[in-house]
Amino acid sequence: MFKDKNSRKILTKVVSYSSIYIFGPMIFLGTVGYIIDKTLKNGPKFLFIGIGLAFVCSNFLLLKKRHLLSERLKGDVGEIIGS
Repeated sequence: MFKDKNSRKILTKVVSYSSIYIFGPMIFLGTVGYIIDKTLKNGPKFLFIGIGLAFVCSNFLLLKKRHLLSERLKGDVGEIIGS
């Protein structure tokens, strides 16, 4: 797909970060919600709340990472244009 090793490396990092930022909070907060539901012996109310919070947390983390990468890219492009 990509012949350039640098592009392949960047793509791998982006996919890795995205996966971690999506599945990490979902697994953690979903598990916490599941444990609370089992402890209180009620329906999957806290499980759904945990998944909802994981969605918000994942979006926040992805947007923050996107902002950091955008700033880094601006700096790199500025160096290339300036030289």
